[in-house]
This record gives sequence, structure tokens and C-alpha cells, in this order.
Amino acid sequence: MVRAMLAGVILASLATGAAAQPMPLTQAVWLADGGGGRFGLLTLPAGWTTGDAAVILLIRRGSSFAEGWLLPAALLAEEAAVLELDPGQAAVAPLLDSARQALGVTQGAGAVLVIGAEAFGDAALAAASQGFTAGIALDDSGAYFAAGPEPPAREAWPLRAGLLCDTLEGLLLARSAPCRAALR
Repeated sequence: MVRAMLAGVILASLATGAAAQPMPLTQAVWLADGGGGRFGLLTLPAGWTTGDAAVILLIRRGSSFAEGWLLPAALLAEEAAVLELDPGQAAVAPLLDSARQALGVTQGAGAVLVIGAEAFGDAALAAASQGFTAGIALDDSGAYFAAGPEPPAREAWPLRAGLLCDTLEGLLLARSAPCRAALR
């Protein structure tokens, strides 16, 4: 009985085109850290193409901040690729260099931002001075922003930055005005 009902639901969804919805592509990405490396989880939204934005999320798995975190899904909805990475005890800078290589060179990402939660906030802010488009630190007290070099005009960074700030405001109750001012 249950099998028949399940088959009916599947056939109905196929008939209405529900199964034809594009799905994001998720893959493990090996990132070197100078002494070995670790895997990150890269998700490319359906329709993502060369030149689109990418975000590196630095967050410790299992932390109270990570529980129920909606930011990866919200960034994917804005059509940004998302690379989730828990650096653990590894040095963050070599991992970010490896992530930039994976996203910018291998995948062809345009603007690449780093968002670091809790202990990784300082590394995210420092990334802006190391050539990333922006760094954003998140913790219980709020959000902090640092702009990197402005991307080429074809990246439409002012528009993308505004959308990012709106997304952060909606999820974190962070005011978008300081975000917009800091990220241009």
C-alpha cells in the first residue's frame, strides 16, 4: 500500500515537472594547508557560471553558532557558490590561498568573499587585505566588515554587495547600512 502511494507521488511529480527542477552541485574539494590539508564542501547553485560570485564560509562544525545556520542556503539562493570549511586547528591563511585557487582558477569564480564565524572572524577580515573581495566576521555581538580590492566593473560588485548585505540583514538582524558602507 505504501509502495503504491509512493509510486503515485513520484509519478505525479514527474508528470508536473517537479523532478525537472535544477539541483545544486555539491562536491568535496581538497584544500592544502601547507602540512597536509582538509576537505571543504563546495556547492554550486543551479545555473552558476564562470564569473559568478563565491563565498568561503569558515565555521567550526558542531559549534552553537553553526546549529540551524541558514546562511549557506541563503547565499545559494542568491546564486553564489558556497565553500564550507572547518579549518580546525590548521592555519587558515594557507587554506584560504588553496580555496582561492580552487574557486577562482579552477571554477572561474568572479568576486570571492570570506565569511568567518566566531574564532575565524579575524581571519575573514584579514582576507580582505590579502586580495579577497571582502571579509566578514560574525559572532554573537554582531557582524564586522572589511572591503578588499574592488572587482572589475563586469562583476557588478555594488549590486552584489547590496544583495549580500540585505541577505545578512535578513538572517542575522545585522543592519545593512554599515555593511553597505564598508563593502562599497
